[in-house]
Amino acid sequence: MKKYTDAYGNTVSVINEVYAVLQELDKKEQLNERRETRRCQSLELSLDNGWDIADTSADTEQIVEKNEEYKRLYKALNKLPNCQRKLIYLVFFKGITQQQIADKEGVSRFAINKRLIRILKNLKKILN
Repeated sequence: MKKYTDAYGNTVSVINEVYAVLQELDKKEQLNERRETRRCQSLELSLDNGWDIADTSADTEQIVEKNEEYKRLYKALNKLPNCQRKLIYLVFFKGITQQQIADKEGVSRFAINKRLIRILKNLKKILN
């Protein structure tokens, strides 16, 4: 018979086999608690020890401003007629040259260029 003290401080006499099982359960519980404590305290302790986890290389203000600009541009592009939006998409997003577009539509590159200039002026008006 051995004496076992539980988590509440109560001491009981148990046979050796039960005592071994209880000791094993205590070890597993301590290990699990240790794992959980390490996992939960890792960020808190790193901050307490002077570790800063913030990404200082990223300029968050610049990222937010850029996202706002993209939203404004997206809204402005949606106000354009479909044919104008398609030309903007082909030139600036797909990278297709004005000459390729002109050949496909059967017009001169100059006509595509003039159309593009007119669209960009219109887009500026919408953005301002």
